[in-house]
Amino acid sequence: MTMTSFDASSKYSILNHARLMLGQSLNDRYNHIVCKQLQRQGKGGLGQAMEEIHFQYHPNSEAKPDFEQAGVELKCTPLKMEAWCQKNGWFST
Repeated sequence: MTMTSFDASSKYSILNHARLMLGQSLNDRYNHIVCKQLQRQGKGGLGQAMEEIHFQYHPNSEAKPDFEQAGVELKCTPLKMEAWCQKNGWFST
């Protein structure tokens, strides 16, 4: 999958770019080899991988929004389908 561009100064462009990920994982969209290179562990790992892979943004711990010009802080919540939820199609965070 090729990288798509977005306007980091527009909250609507950032939102639309984020929506490209709906219904798929980073592995689905960007190839599992790329994701294994950037594999993270611990709290915030998904968000860091999302910043680097999907948004092409280097994660940092600065006390300002990730996309300062748009006033947007990127937040990610991973969803997983538990074995007991599969028959009902439920997800957990």
